[in-house]
Amino acid sequence: MDSGYKRLPKVQAAMAQSGPFRDLEASERRRMEEIPVANRTILVIDDDPPILAMVRDILEEEGFAISTAGNGKEGLNHITRARPDLILCDERMPGLAGHEVCARLYADPASQHIPVIIMSAHSDELAPTPPNCLLFLRKPFQYADLIHAIDDILGADDHRPDS
Repeated sequence: MDSGYKRLPKVQAAMAQSGPFRDLEASERRRMEEIPVANRTILVIDDDPPILAMVRDILEEEGFAISTAGNGKEGLNHITRARPDLILCDERMPGLAGHEVCARLYADPASQHIPVIIMSAHSDELAPTPPNCLLFLRKPFQYADLIHAIDDILGADDHRPDS
């Protein structure tokens, strides 16, 4: 079965050898591994309010703590407050595009370890991205594809609240 997301080509081989956090300091890798997935925070950046609300609702239902931003600049401002473990970022936004958000995050030592999933309906126009941008999720996407993409990066699927 073909998933609705794909690893970006430049990181696919490297991730197969050493995992998504290969460039992190050992202490940062340990910190990420020790955080229970249910306590992980995801920052969602998208300029389309209905998509932002839908993704927020899905991820909150799955047990994640969610922070949202309506554009790239606002998203960058949320980083210090939200301290996200993962960022879902739209590619096409006014002001800062998703790949520009990734580049700014990667240029800052305080945020370069945060993995990013780029979302877009326009995969043919995806600009080059830095190593922190690990996956591409094509819009519109299925609920399961979103969750699988997140699980692929965070490395666990036990974040769902007990029923």
